[in-house]
Amino acid sequence: MEQSHYFNQDVIDPKYFFRINGFVDKTSFSLTSAKGLFSAEYFDLGTRILLKYFSFGPNNKSVRLLDLGCGYGLVSSYLAYQYTRGILGGVDLFHIDACDSSPLAVQVTEHNMSSYSHSGLSYHIQNSDILSDPYFSDKSYDSIITNPPFSAGKKVVKEFLKQAYDHLAPHGLLWIVIPTKKGAKSYGERCRQEFGPSSMVIQALEAGYRVWTIEKLGS
Repeated sequence: MEQSHYFNQDVIDPKYFFRINGFVDKTSFSLTSAKGLFSAEYFDLGTRILLKYFSFGPNNKSVRLLDLGCGYGLVSSYLAYQYTRGILGGVDLFHIDACDSSPLAVQVTEHNMSSYSHSGLSYHIQNSDILSDPYFSDKSYDSIITNPPFSAGKKVVKEFLKQAYDHLAPHGLLWIVIPTKKGAKSYGERCRQEFGPSSMVIQALEAGYRVWTIEKLGS
């Protein structure tokens, strides 16, 4: 049984890293991974679906994005890959914050992100996925993208999403993927109650997953 990605794995000697290959929205992609991380041997289907439908909000010239619970950095690395190749049309400056509670996840994400260099790209990897961390106290984001820790229980996920929403810039978007069989309907009702029915949009239904966005309304 694969170790849960909610555990705080220690860093390891990079000689134990290995490469995994797959497709993200028809793009062939390769990353470094390590045993013990979430979906360590293949690109998680839910995250791939989330990336397939992801797009930036109205502020797409200078973008600040948070990859919340980054694992080995599939979201951050894929978006950095697109940016450095000019695929993210209209984005001039792109800053990525990625965070995870696992020191090993942070180590591997840093390794993966070091492959991408561009004058307009900056990033920071933080060993935390709790947004009460002082690092995040003055941070707000145009986009927050996450595959939440649903196995940790509804109470944990509710607080996880609330903290993420609180760190959105005005009209920023929180992007979420959820397996339909893991309580998508009840989570949807909770989110509508918490954030307002007009702020939440179902972006996609695919392969047993739902992709939602929640917009930070107001100025």
